[in-house]
Amino acid sequence: MLDIKKRFGKTEAEIMGVVGPAVDRSTTFTDTMLTSERSKIQRYYDGELPKRQHEGSSSYVSSDVYDGVESMKAQLLEVFAGGHDIIRFKPLNDQDVPAARLETEYVSDQIFAVDKNNGFDRFSDVIDDSLKNRNGVVQVYWEECIERDEHTVTGLSQEDAEALAAQEDVEIDVEWNEESGGYDGHWTRVIDNSGLRIENVPPEEYYSQGKKKRREDGARGRKTLKTKAELLKDGYDKTKVEAIGSD
Repeated sequence: MLDIKKRFGKTEAEIMGVVGPAVDRSTTFTDTMLTSERSKIQRYYDGELPKRQHEGSSSYVSSDVYDGVESMKAQLLEVFAGGHDIIRFKPLNDQDVPAARLETEYVSDQIFAVDKNNGFDRFSDVIDDSLKNRNGVVQVYWEECIERDEHTVTGLSQEDAEALAAQEDVEIDVEWNEESGGYDGHWTRVIDNSGLRIENVPPEEYYSQGKKKRREDGARGRKTLKTKAELLKDGYDKTKVEAIGSD
């Protein structure tokens, strides 16, 4: 269980005393006229608007909004994701060249690899949100994710048992069974899927403190609705989760 006091230097009540008022003073996307504006723009983008004024008028459907958004999106995507080494670490001296090259390759792989964060799609989505909703928000964080792949074995040979025990990511608990002529029990492969996560934040989940001079000032963050089962999976205290009301 996460020790909040040990990790952040403050108790849960102290943290909420700071975070709670900041969130309450903030404005979400749905609190403003942007949510109705987004719906209207999406209808123009889909060609549902403008409608015919009356029966018998032209049935021509304008695609100006769609063409404008897609054209601008293509140009911006070319800048951010259309070339090689979009992210590059610059070496400070000759000794830094190998390290800078390695850092560049690692970060590029984390962002653009399809089996990781698929950066091309992330850029495409955030640019699409920006062009339609004035704001495009991305959340970048490190997620600790440990998965356990459990197996039950019967009659496992000594060679196979030793081979499993020699693997660093395997936990094995078996005993010799005369009847099966081998080892019985179970073994678990501990899979570490922790890593960098890049997610597009839906405009409805983003909040930002009002009355500020710069975008970077004030409180800003993400509010997400979750089920109790999802909270438990995330490691929150079961007693506190169960105490949450139905609202």
